[in-house]
Amino acid sequence: MKSKIIVGAIIVLLIIAVVNAYLIFSSSSNLNKRVAELKELNRPAQIQVVKIDGDCADCFKVDTILQKIRENFNVTQETSLSLSSEESKALVEKYNVQKLPSVIITGETNKTQIQDFELKDDALVFTGTQAPYTDARSGISYGFVTVTNLVDSSCLECTSLTGFTEGLKNAGVFIKSEKIVNYNTPEGRDLIKKFEVKHVPALIISQEINYYPEVQQQLVAVQAKEKDGFYALHATLPPYRNLTSDKIVGLIEAIMIKDDSCQECYDVKVNKQILQRFGMYIKTEKTYDVSSKEGKELIAKYNITKVP
Repeated sequence: MKSKIIVGAIIVLLIIAVVNAYLIFSSSSNLNKRVAELKELNRPAQIQVVKIDGDCADCFKVDTILQKIRENFNVTQETSLSLSSEESKALVEKYNVQKLPSVIITGETNKTQIQDFELKDDALVFTGTQAPYTDARSGISYGFVTVTNLVDSSCLECTSLTGFTEGLKNAGVFIKSEKIVNYNTPEGRDLIKKFEVKHVPALIISQEINYYPEVQQQLVAVQAKEKDGFYALHATLPPYRNLTSDKIVGLIEAIMIKDDSCQECYDVKVNKQILQRFGMYIKTEKTYDVSSKEGKELIAKYNITKVP
């Protein structure tokens, strides 16, 4: 009887040992499988990169994008093509590339996630090209803006619109050329007539600005008028020359009245500072005491009850 019990116990222990061995092997196998999966997940994608250039020196650059790709993926091959090559034309056609320069990524695209790239067939194609750029089909470059600053050189106090041009540049607009034209020259008069300019200074901006949609919308918002392929934007803040009356508008004469006998009264020049904060250009200023002849005349004329 004892021998049977011992044999039974040995069999049970063997079964337990076999089960444990299986569980250990199974766990180890699953662990190895999981480790392999994690390694594969974390392995940089192996990709091939093709840059297609639009043969335009001043156009949008993709160098930063390419550097980012090199830093994050295993680039096994990198090729740079010009628009004129047959290989680039074939790629443009195959992947329906619209703007150049562009970047095409092939290889393990399923492991590749990068902003401004769109999956087309078996490749990721860069779609974030901004103006100025080259049209991939025609080879024509767009987004080169010209600006003509129409001014009145005799009005030193008039508003300057050069700051607006700088704002365009800061917004990423490529200004190809910029020139200044005086309003009373033959060229200036032609521009005034052609674009129905009412005030100077004014800016004449070429229609190439339309390739910068956000900026173009801002021009429309400030009521820039589009005509014959250009936008005309005139000064809205004085001083400026009103071409209808041919006079400078917005030059302010400030007359201040004070009371020298009142030491506690506030400084009348505070009022001047307030006017300037509202954007008023004070060309001339005069100050009279309340007891002076001029002061008394002004008080009577305008029914002034308090001074300063």
